[in-house]
Amino acid sequence: LNGVVTAWKANYIIDRIRYFNNKDKQHPIFIVIENSPGGSVMAGQRILQSMHHSEAPVYVVLKGFAASMSALITTLAKKSY
Repeated sequence: LNGVVTAWKANYIIDRIRYFNNKDKQHPIFIVIENSPGGSVMAGQRILQSMHHSEAPVYVVLKGFAASMSALITTLAKKSY
C-alpha cells in the first residue's frame, strides 16, 4: 500500500487476503505500507473488516509513514512492525 487508500486499492488488498486465505490459512499475510497519508474511510473500513475476518493472521509492515486511515489499519492489525 503506497499512497492514498482508495476503493480500487482496497478491492485489490481484499482480493489478495481472500486468495492467500484460500491458499493456506496457516501462514501469515503481510500488508506492506510504504508511505500513506490515509484516504477513504469506507475503503479502509472494508480492509479492516477483511483483516478481522481472515482466518490467517494479517500483519502490517510499515516502512515509512502512515496517517489517518492507514494508521488505523496499522494499529488494528494483529501485529505490526
